[in-house]
Amino acid sequence: AYNPNKQGVVLAYDEGGYGGNAYPNTYASLQWAGIRVVAPDTSQLSGIRTVFPPSISSSEVTDYTINIWHGWIGNKPDTLLYSLNGDVNWTERDGGWVHISLTEVGLILNQGDTYYVEINYNGFGGVYPLDQGNYSSSQADGMSYFRGNTIDNCTPLTDITDGDWNIRVSLNPDFCNSGNDGGIYDCDSGCTFEIDCAGECGGSAVADECGICQGPGAIYECGCVDIIDDI
Repeated sequence: AYNPNKQGVVLAYDEGGYGGNAYPNTYASLQWAGIRVVAPDTSQLSGIRTVFPPSISSSEVTDYTINIWHGWIGNKPDTLLYSLNGDVNWTERDGGWVHISLTEVGLILNQGDTYYVEINYNGFGGVYPLDQGNYSSSQADGMSYFRGNTIDNCTPLTDITDGDWNIRVSLNPDFCNSGNDGGIYDCDSGCTFEIDCAGECGGSAVADECGICQGPGAIYECGCVDIIDDI
């Protein structure tokens, strides 16, 4: 499956589509649902995919928070990289799989490193979506966890049910020339644009007529240098 935004591939998948199973957000121990993944290649995080219930359902997700962590120590993620708050405002679609773009954030996932993506769903009814069943061919199988708050240890979802959260990570391994940092760096971190007088790649700083970066210009009576009175 391809990321609809930028050449990405979905890390983990599920077979048979979304079956409509979900937990409500009424449990104190289930306020964050997440999946643990290992980056197969050094890639840009293009986005997160998950499932929201349709308007015909008695359930509704009104807003959400996504946390992206790096590293895993014991039974919990280590370092918070990024957090996003979002509202659910359907326009062209109504319910089902959604792609939440994170391309503009510019997060790079390093090959072989462990990352944890968790979502706090707000709304009513069944808002924490899962596929029940044991999908042995899925990279997400057995990698789903939950917890009550972000300081708690994570509990495997398999402790309470046989299934996986419908949360997926979209990666773009070909990020070097496909929009990272506005496309101003190559894969060797070399600048592909002109470097301005302040040393910034693709920057807009310019030197004035006196050779001073972002200087005021020839503002003195004699041009660039003020007249020094003799004493």
